[in-house]
Amino acid sequence: MTHSPLLRSDQTLFRDPDVFELTFVPEHLHHRDAQVKELAFLISPALRGGSALSA
Repeated sequence: MTHSPLLRSDQTLFRDPDVFELTFVPEHLHHRDAQVKELAFLISPALRGGSALSA
């Protein structure tokens, strides 16, 4: 019994292989709203010249 290849030579399993690059930064952090809000709260004093809070 022979198996045919799952992908052709011009196909890939990944929609965007760039996500595996070390320099990749996603536009949106899905399902991380609470963490993003906490980080914003913690660094906001530093952005105004004060000391950042710790978590």
